[in-house]
Amino acid sequence: MLHDNPLPDGVGHYPIKAAGETDKNGIFYIKKQESRGGLSQTDLSIKITAKGYIERVLIIYPKGNLVLPQQTIDWPFADTSIHKSPPEPFNVRLKPALPVILKAIQSKDPLIKWKAEQELRKLKNNQVVKP
Repeated sequence: MLHDNPLPDGVGHYPIKAAGETDKNGIFYIKKQESRGGLSQTDLSIKITAKGYIERVLIIYPKGNLVLPQQTIDWPFADTSIHKSPPEPFNVRLKPALPVILKAIQSKDPLIKWKAEQELRKLKNNQVVKP
């Protein structure tokens, strides 16, 4: 999913959805999307999700002076990074969710603990428990 705001869950979040089918090697291409710029004038943020893995958010910000809020950095359920341009080659690896969830369940932060318990239930219900 593409977003017009660099913080996908923040104010001014207007998703621009793009989808594609992968080829036999699991590769697909997304045509350049129109973007409005969002609150921080980012060009694009890309959110990649898969069952059993932590979501990956790549913020493409050509000016290079965007700083992630501490809450975004501390949030264990998303791996977010800022780039001046899309990585080339665009080879993104996702972190397995189970180790992150098991660590987050021990958190002193009640919101993180609650979210970890919720995510663990999802994994059990989907029977996706391979790290």
